[in-house]
Amino acid sequence: MFRNIRNNITQQINNLNYAIQSYNLNQLKAALDEANRRFWLSEIVLAEYLTISNTLPAMTRPLQYEDYISIANTYIEILQSELSYLQDAYMGYTKFSQRAINQLYNNQGCFTPTQVIYKKNGQLLTVSNVLSVVGYTQKAIETIGVKIDGKYNIALLVLNTINLALNNRRQDKPLNKALHLTNDVLLEVTKKVIDDERVGQVISGTSLLFDLTIDFLMKE
Repeated sequence: MFRNIRNNITQQINNLNYAIQSYNLNQLKAALDEANRRFWLSEIVLAEYLTISNTLPAMTRPLQYEDYISIANTYIEILQSELSYLQDAYMGYTKFSQRAINQLYNNQGCFTPTQVIYKKNGQLLTVSNVLSVVGYTQKAIETIGVKIDGKYNIALLVLNTINLALNNRRQDKPLNKALHLTNDVLLEVTKKVIDDERVGQVISGTSLLFDLTIDFLMKE
């Protein structure tokens, strides 16, 4: 499976580089559209711009050719980072558990609601528990009142793949950058559960499930 993912990423990098060198705007747009379909990169690139730079093109004017070049180069950087991860260069730095990835996205059987997928100190985490946390997280994001864009939008996409996977609907593993951002959102929501009375009322009694789910997703 990982070989196929590496090949797909390498192909997308090559396609984007070729499109950049072609000086053909239509070809460049087509390459970006293809990368978006495969890897949700538009939202991840937006989050990159918002968090680490001030180079986001003004939304009040049409994008120029140079904007598309800049965006394509950002896509390439993200894909190269992902490729390095898959080649074990950064395995020690990932927050998202490879074991959890294998259970969620490489499962060969069928999940059942009562199936235990994680144990810690005698506490059991079932498929139904994780699905509850996914639903609670989505409700908490709405309750907190955050704008649904950037990393929150990415997290909602990833949470949807987890939901579908645990409901035995085949899903491809999201990019690791998307998984990392999802971890960040889960940690923020957990903090809000403790600090925000409004959120606590929405997801009352689920703090233990949050803790177990976060351990499941982040610890080997």
